[in-house]
Amino acid sequence: MYNAVITCAASRPVIIIEGNEGDEVVLRCEAEGCYPEPVMEWCDAHGRVLSAAGPTETGRDREGCYTVTSHVIVQNSDNNTFTCRVQQLEIKHMKERRVHVPDQMFPKTCHSCWLTVVVAVLVTVLVTVLAGAGGLYLLIKKRDIDYQKGSVDVSNEEEQGDDEE
Repeated sequence: MYNAVITCAASRPVIIIEGNEGDEVVLRCEAEGCYPEPVMEWCDAHGRVLSAAGPTETGRDREGCYTVTSHVIVQNSDNNTFTCRVQQLEIKHMKERRVHVPDQMFPKTCHSCWLTVVVAVLVTVLVTVLAGAGGLYLLIKKRDIDYQKGSVDVSNEEEQGDDEE
């Protein structure tokens, strides 16, 4: 009796940019037609292994070959290049694919926006207070001038009244 060992070398993985999660980008990697079951990992442009966003999903077809899928959530980096690597250690087989995520895929977050808003509000409040204080000062000054003119006029009228007697 013969024990046949069938191997299905992993295909070159396919990487899909799935979208955004906050200010990060979600990538999906999939390889199919693999036997024995492969190991899938993500790396950054410097070869550092990245943590996947959850466990690798594994399925099998009718022939017993595996399809593996993995997700990773990445942040904007110096060159935004990421690699998905599929390895079948038992048969010494490895395939990988790189993807460059354009800067435009990463939402622009403004970490200093709150500071800008706070400064703008404070400047507006300060200008409003100064304008109000200036207006109040002018109003009081005008009233004082009117009062002084009124006093002068009243005393002039009294003097004129005394002259007539």
